[in-house]
Amino acid sequence: MRIIFIGLFFIFAFSIQGITGDDTDILSVNPVPSIPEKEGEESVNINKQFHGKGVIDRLSIKEIVIDDTFFKLALDAKYYSKQGKITKKKKFITGNLVGYFKNSQGIIVSLWKI
Repeated sequence: MRIIFIGLFFIFAFSIQGITGDDTDILSVNPVPSIPEKEGEESVNINKQFHGKGVIDRLSIKEIVIDDTFFKLALDAKYYSKQGKITKKKKFITGNLVGYFKNSQGIIVSLWKI
C-alpha cells in the first residue's frame, strides 16, 4: 500500500510539472514595507500622494493650521522626518513644509516633513 501511495505521489508531482511546463516566468515579489513604530526605524518610501501639503502656520496639541487652513490633529498622530523616519512632534515648527494624511473624519493622522 505504501508503494502505491508513493508511486501515485510521484505521478501527480510530475504531471503538475508537465502542466505548468518549464516556460513559466517567475515574477519577483517585493516585500510590503511597514510603517515603523519607533523613532529612528527605517521607513516606507516617502514619495507619497499626500492628502494635502503646505507650510505650517500654527501648531498646537490638538490642531494645526497649514497654508491658512485649520485641521484637527489626532491625539495619536504619527510624525515623520524628511528621511521618512518616525520623529517627535516637537521637531515640527512654524514655517516647515509638510505633507499630511487625513482619516475619514478629516482629522490629520500623520504629518511628514517634505
